[in-house]
Amino acid sequence: MASPLARRYAEACYEVARERVSVDPVAAELERARDILGDARVRAVMANPRVTLEERSAALEGLLEGMSAPARNLVRLLVAHGRFALVPEVVAEYRAMVDAASGVLRIVVSSAVPLNRAAERRIEGVLAVRLAHPVRLETVHDPALIGGLVIRMGDRVIDDSVRSHLQQLQAAMA
Repeated sequence: MASPLARRYAEACYEVARERVSVDPVAAELERARDILGDARVRAVMANPRVTLEERSAALEGLLEGMSAPARNLVRLLVAHGRFALVPEVVAEYRAMVDAASGVLRIVVSSAVPLNRAAERRIEGVLAVRLAHPVRLETVHDPALIGGLVIRMGDRVIDDSVRSHLQQLQAAMA
C-alpha cells in the first residue's frame, strides 16, 4: 500500500497529465524514470549529500530527456525535495489510477517458481473471463509458497499454495 504522500504526488501528476497530455504515455515514462532511478549508480549520486542539488538536477536532465512535462516535472520535484525514494510508490499508485479509470483490474499473482509468459497469459485469460473485466497481471516470485499460487485482487485473496494447505493440515491435526 502506498503512503499518503506518494498517493498525493501520483494524484497531482495524474490530474496534470489528464488535462495536458494523455495518462497512458505518462505512466510509461514514469515507469522508465523508476527504472532509471532504481539503478545503483544513479541512486548513489542522488543520495550523496556532497552532490549539490544543481549537480543532481543537471544529471537528471540528461536521464529524463524525451519525457513529457508531467513526468519530468514530477521526478524533478521528488529529487529536489529529497524524496526520490518515493518514485516506485508514486509510479505504482499512478498506474493503479490509470487502470482504475480504464476499468482494468490489477491482480498480483505470487508463485513458488517464476512464471513464464505463456503461464502468465493463461492465468490472465482465465481471470479476465471469470471476472468479466480486463486484467493487468503482476507476478511475484515467492519461494516460501513451496508450490501453487496466491492471487490478490484488491482486498480479495485466493490462496491455493502448498504452504497454506500444509498450515491448514497442521491446524486440523492439532
